[in-house]
Formats: sequence, structure tokens, C-alpha cells
Amino acid sequence: MEMAYKWSTNLYAKVKPEDAGREFEQIERENGYITPEAIVDRARPENSVMHKLFEWNDSIAAEKYRTQQAGCIIGALIVTKSETNYTKRAFVNIVSSPHNPQNKPQYIRVDKAFSDPVSKAIILKNAIADLKRFKEKYTALKELSKVFKAIEEL
Repeated sequence: MEMAYKWSTNLYAKVKPEDAGREFEQIERENGYITPEAIVDRARPENSVMHKLFEWNDSIAAEKYRTQQAGCIIGALIVTKSETNYTKRAFVNIVSSPHNPQNKPQYIRVDKAFSDPVSKAIILKNAIADLKRFKEKYTALKELSKVFKAIEEL
């Protein structure tokens, strides 16, 4: 059965999803699986269909990587309430807010975010989008049908 590929985001619109899908399938045929490293290696030649998806200027790419690492570091910081042994993220990403017209990642303390109705609505919207992506990713697993039903009801 032939698969129809689409991008889930416009970030990669420089390349047709069908072209990327065929490249991924070729890598899988050659290796038995796909790795991010194999995709980067396949994209290195300037005539590769995936070449333009990557930043090849090393100083720019290094800065972007450090920025990505910083986002992971922010997400890894948690707070605990000693009396309940409850843990949660210390900061939460508020991407689309009135204060962020460029839609760049911005993080604020979770307690501050939940006490602000606009921030809380953004977090809820993001959580629902995450649940929908989860459902799309695992929809073939019938064992999760009750979870998917609950997501639909939400």
C-alpha cells in the first residue's frame, strides 16, 4: 500500500513531503531503520532533496543547537512540594500569546502561568493539541482505544 506523506507543520515546506518520504523509505531499505544521523548524512550533498531543510553554516547551526539545548534544560527543571512529594515542571512554554507575536518559545513559571487566564488557556490549548498528536501517532494501537475515546470527548 502506497502511503501519502504530508508535513504536520509548515516548517519543512521547502521540500515536498513525498520526496522526503521516499528518501526516508530508501534509508530504511538500505539500513533496516532510519536514524537522524542517516537523514543528515543523506541530506549533506547540495543536490539532495532534503539539503535545504538543514542549516549548513556551522556557526549558525551551533547557535541554534545551543538554543535547542537551553529549551531542553528549561523543560528539565522541576519543582517539588516537600509536604506532598508532588513534582511538576518549574517553567512552561507559552508560544502563542499576545506578548509573543513571533511565536518564539517563551517560558514562565508554572504557578504564574496557571494564575493568568490567558496563559492558562494557551497551556490548555497546547495540551489538547499534544493529546491529538498522541492519538494520531498511536491510533493503530487498539489497546489504547479507551484513551482515544477520552481524548475525543475532551
